[in-house]
Amino acid sequence: MRILIFGGTGTIGSACADLATELGHAVTIASRSEGDHPPVSGKQFDAVVWAQGQNVSDTAVSTEKFAEVMDANVTFIVRSFQNLQQGGNLANPSRLVLVSSIWQNLSRENKFSYIVSKSALNGVVNAFTADFARHGIVTNAVLPGVVESPMTTKNLTPSQIANVTSQTPTKSLVGTDELAKIILWLASPESSGIVGQSITVDNGWSNFREI
Repeated sequence: MRILIFGGTGTIGSACADLATELGHAVTIASRSEGDHPPVSGKQFDAVVWAQGQNVSDTAVSTEKFAEVMDANVTFIVRSFQNLQQGGNLANPSRLVLVSSIWQNLSRENKFSYIVSKSALNGVVNAFTADFARHGIVTNAVLPGVVESPMTTKNLTPSQIANVTSQTPTKSLVGTDELAKIILWLASPESSGIVGQSITVDNGWSNFREI
């Protein structure tokens, strides 16, 4: 499988790239800093994964970075898809996987721009599916919960992480290796029949509460 990974040097993207390489796939890594035109001229891809993005803390009255977050998390995906499709870089068939977040469907305090941007990805998945599935381009999203990673340690306090873990049925966070397996499965022909879906990967946290 020939796979292009945007954000392939980040926590989730690098886990995908490492696993894909281990499985013998041809991996091309692109970063958001390269802009909408990654160096892929003449290449065709069976799958594209968008694992780039930006996360900030704000509210609806402190949205200095709203446009920046929307560009990083939503607009960049649309623009880069346009360039890949128009440049003939997508094989037929091909599979697209957007790495979103459980906050696509849930809310928490002080995450206005991030939540709005991730919610918009549901529309991207639906619209891409409506317009392009008939042409062999299948789109799905993965919605990670709190992932066991340095990023989580940086963004959450130990008590917050412990609270999530205690409220998770497995009493453990999802690992980046587990997440990478699911992303690559969605990127592969083995996941045929899964079309236009947003799949939550959080060890059951978002559907489980102790009382």
